[in-house]
Amino acid sequence: FISAVLDDLEAKLCLDLNRIYAMGYSNGGTFAHALACELDERLAAVIPQHGVRPRGYNCATDGRMPILIIGGTNDNTIPIDGSSSPSDGFVYSSMPDVAAGFAEAQGWDTATTAYPTAADDTDELICVQHDNCTNQAEVVFCQWNGDHEYPDGWGNDLFWTFFQNNARPVPEPGQALLWAVGLLS
Repeated sequence: FISAVLDDLEAKLCLDLNRIYAMGYSNGGTFAHALACELDERLAAVIPQHGVRPRGYNCATDGRMPILIIGGTNDNTIPIDGSSSPSDGFVYSSMPDVAAGFAEAQGWDTATTAYPTAADDTDELICVQHDNCTNQAEVVFCQWNGDHEYPDGWGNDLFWTFFQNNARPVPEPGQALLWAVGLLS
């Protein structure tokens, strides 16, 4: 359905195809996680907030997919550590493990280093990134001292900065035709 919506929008509007993003919160975060795997050739980056797929239904893509996963350290609806949710009984995937899965699938290191942001230490925000990528797609996991709630204020700045820094690469001159006919991704 989302692919058909994108087809329709692209046919009717002048879109920057290098800047199509998906972001969702809670169930929408779970949906954004799924879109990262299903539409990696169309989306520039995704941000699942307080939502990943249940354990056993996790996914990652070996295509270029920048992803920033964020969760609250006090979230009992979708715990960041992959423990059972007291709210619905599901066992969601561990958010750090989801990030590591994306990193590994895309050829990044599974070890992490600090990912500096303008919001560092606000609400005890800590972000880490996976290093040594060959495809220039950031894979980031952030946690903050919050429940199952949207991180107002600083969250919007963090998310917008991530999207601005992660547009799809523009093909080299001479390769644009190959890209347009689908021979390059």
